[in-house]
Amino acid sequence: MRSTLALPFLIVLILTTSSGAFAQNDSIVTALKSQLDGFLALREEGYELRDLNMSPRPIGGIYDTDPLWHYPFMLKSKERTANNLGQQSKSRTYFDLFAYANPLDRQYALKYWMENFIEGEEIRPARTVRNFRYALPTLILINPQSIIVANMACKYFSDEQFEAWREDILKAFGADETMVIEIRCDGPLEWTENPPDPKVRGLF
Repeated sequence: MRSTLALPFLIVLILTTSSGAFAQNDSIVTALKSQLDGFLALREEGYELRDLNMSPRPIGGIYDTDPLWHYPFMLKSKERTANNLGQQSKSRTYFDLFAYANPLDRQYALKYWMENFIEGEEIRPARTVRNFRYALPTLILINPQSIIVANMACKYFSDEQFEAWREDILKAFGADETMVIEIRCDGPLEWTENPPDPKVRGLF
């Protein structure tokens, strides 16, 4: 008799737990989409959004981390400006937004990505990489349940533009606890905000 009486309670418990998980998943995706909408709204006058048939960027194994939600897109400037090669061209900045079902999934994703990073390299927590051959100018924001990656070709890079770009992306997608990795053209790679303990060997 007790087993029969306990069955409805068990079903309710399972449904409640599942509903809570779905609500949490919806929450992180909704929040990230809202941040994205605000970010794009400020750029629609000067940039064109392209998000169809986007090829994977050369950013390593993060595409294999099974995110809950992934949105790749590119912003192309409407006006031509002189690039580092002396050519007049429209700049292109590429973005990948990854949302994870919970903080633990994000931690496992980061661990895997650090072991299978850009150009097949392995990076370590808080450790600077002075020379990073073939690396593109890249900004990485690591939040509890999301990872934002933005990069551009070296021909569009300048220190001033990179700093302005960094400020805008952090304002849109960052928080007090956001870890930030910055990579210049061919290096260096640096952890510039909230770096983890360099001695950590587990998840973070």
